[in-house]
Amino acid sequence: MIPSPSRVDRAFCAFMDAHPRRGLLVALSGGADSVVLLHLASRYRELLGYRLEALHVHHGIRGAEADRDRAFCRSLCERLQIPLTVVEYDIPALASAEKAGLEETARKYRYLALKECADARDLDGIVTAHTATDNTETVLLQLTRGTASLHGIPPMRDAYLRPLLSVTREEILSYLNEYGLPHVEDSSNASDEYSRNLIRHQVLPVLRQLNPRAEDAFGRAVAHAKEDDDYLQSLALPAAERGDVRELASLPSPLRSRALIARCKRLGIGGLSEVHVDTLERLCADAVPHASLSLPGGAVAIEDGLLVRKSHLSNVGDWEVELHPGENLLPDGSILCWIGENEANVEKYIAHQQNIYKLLINATLNFATIEGTMVARARRAGGRILSGGMHRSVKKLFCDRHVPISERPYSPLVCDDNGILWIPTIGCYRDGAQGNGRSEICLVWCKNG
Repeated sequence: MIPSPSRVDRAFCAFMDAHPRRGLLVALSGGADSVVLLHLASRYRELLGYRLEALHVHHGIRGAEADRDRAFCRSLCERLQIPLTVVEYDIPALASAEKAGLEETARKYRYLALKECADARDLDGIVTAHTATDNTETVLLQLTRGTASLHGIPPMRDAYLRPLLSVTREEILSYLNEYGLPHVEDSSNASDEYSRNLIRHQVLPVLRQLNPRAEDAFGRAVAHAKEDDDYLQSLALPAAERGDVRELASLPSPLRSRALIARCKRLGIGGLSEVHVDTLERLCADAVPHASLSLPGGAVAIEDGLLVRKSHLSNVGDWEVELHPGENLLPDGSILCWIGENEANVEKYIAHQQNIYKLLINATLNFATIEGTMVARARRAGGRILSGGMHRSVKKLFCDRHVPISERPYSPLVCDDNGILWIPTIGCYRDGAQGNGRSEICLVWCKNG
């Protein structure tokens, strides 16, 4: 650990020493927390060996006050000799167009600006000034609102780093005073109309009377809860991926709730409260076919014994792609590559694609058994494949192998003029179609998901 003179310095240096980056982009609002973060990052950039830049977002919300903040950030960065990028949005207009709240929209576009700037400037770390006090406020809000998962603010996620998450707001203010640093105040922070401000002004002072280090206590509790939750999540994840309703309903309660939350996240639905999870549990316990439930960001339904996203149940239409040697793009963005007979080329192609795609399935086909034109197409009603001497229903094969309903419309069937040759999703061949070491062609299905 790099020695530092104060607790704030030690917290910053210890975190960055444990999570080194070659370049940092500081999210700079001009408020006390972000000014301290920028000052720390500037003081230690040579010692810790990273390139440093900052970004300020003008949300177009607070009029002259927002213009003042932008001017302050420019002046501060000039004094510290730190390159600054300023991004401006009309958040009220965007929120209206997207039918979303101002705060939610501002956060969305702020993180979008940070990500785009970091990518453009080749900076591999985005640092934000969240503190232990912010974390405590977040936990209290989650408890009050009955959020199903209680995680607080993560210290790091993807490229985002929060090196001051163990530092309280009181310590931030002490640091400002020690170095005589100016900062700006958002006038909306004084209003108790916002839930977070109400907790900050009314609840936290009472908690500090009971325990002057209340933020530390909350931080430790969240860290322990996360360790427990991570372990339980690992046990629940396999059931979440399969989505089998009976299996989900039979899990012990701590695993069942986590599996349901994970299943919904897999379907693109998040932000569930305890009420939502309780209702999901009842839905799975009843297991009524075609039953559905509206949730934040979408709806789920029970189809073929699986919990699926309802919006994916509508008919996406028939599709068919004639296959040619080389790469063939399919409607969902996956690629079906027809390589030919050279085994070395197959291995080289697979090795290259593994850097891009999450799922690779390859097959060898006996060219002598292929009749007419080879195509990849969607499953059609009543579709069957001759396998094991029997004509098997493709729908039943998908159900037996637990292929999610949402993926079936784009799961390709490789066919010739005589019907289905190969089903990549489940690795099923038509009798006689699998390669036999003579007169073979190779197909590789590359799916990013």
